[in-house]
Amino acid sequence: MNYQTGRRLRKVEEWGLVIVCVLGLASFTSLRLLLEPTAATVRQPTKVIGPYTINIDNLWRRTNGARLQAKLKPLSLNPVLNTSSAAKCADMVSKNYWAQNDPAGTPPWHFITDAGITYKQAGENIAQGFITDAGVFKGLTDTDAHKANMLNPAFTQVGFAVCKSPNLQGKGPKLLVVQQFTN
Repeated sequence: MNYQTGRRLRKVEEWGLVIVCVLGLASFTSLRLLLEPTAATVRQPTKVIGPYTINIDNLWRRTNGARLQAKLKPLSLNPVLNTSSAAKCADMVSKNYWAQNDPAGTPPWHFITDAGITYKQAGENIAQGFITDAGVFKGLTDTDAHKANMLNPAFTQVGFAVCKSPNLQGKGPKLLVVQQFTN
């Protein structure tokens, strides 16, 4: 082996080590993204409204925890469903109603399609009056229909929104949470 050949071999070894390190880092990062939400996962930040704190990440983790306990696949947090959920939340505040359907009787699914999502099946949970994400989650799981949405094996994605109504239906300020699901 002459000097040139040895130098080429060292370059190949160096580049091989770089490639192995990059592939290892990419694999580790991909695994981490699958197992836990990170800054690379687009999501709505914690909402602090007055003394109330509702953390979207915690709602997502709790929802997926319930799904894993039921031996179901976890849901992906979809930023477009977050937008759709926020539109529904804002609509309830602006039109001063508390229901799946708006006062004209229009079902909530148009918020999802208006956001650009096509789906085969969709679901929605709404909650009000809770002051923490733990309270929201308990309230939703204590209701059969809400729990059924969370544990529906057909759903693969979820989105959340939190907003405040200054005087929901004349009953004072309320914190509203919208959770939407699609496949």
